[in-house]
Amino acid sequence: MRPQLRANLASGDPKLIVVALRAYGEHRTRRAQLAEEVATVLADPRPEIRRLACGVLQTLGAASSSGALAAALQDPDPSVSNAAWNALKAITGLDLPRDPKRVREILLNS
Repeated sequence: MRPQLRANLASGDPKLIVVALRAYGEHRTRRAQLAEEVATVLADPRPEIRRLACGVLQTLGAASSSGALAAALQDPDPSVSNAAWNALKAITGLDLPRDPKRVREILLNS
């Protein structure tokens, strides 16, 4: 099943990507590995797909996705950067500032 989900994530087809992201969010094991695969979607050109990926990363709750989410704080679309910020706060349990540079410093020191 996962090879098909990975293929869907990489397909470029928004419908397949959304279906795959939702399926990833339902998994309860190997979250770090799943989060690594989902994080690749943060490079998608469509903000709604990037925003959904942030939500799935938040659901997975893998601390390993913090770096990718920290990078997404600088997304040109405010809804994506806000989703990344919310995901980081949920994953880390920290009250993070909105400044991406400060967030990176905090994550490196925690």
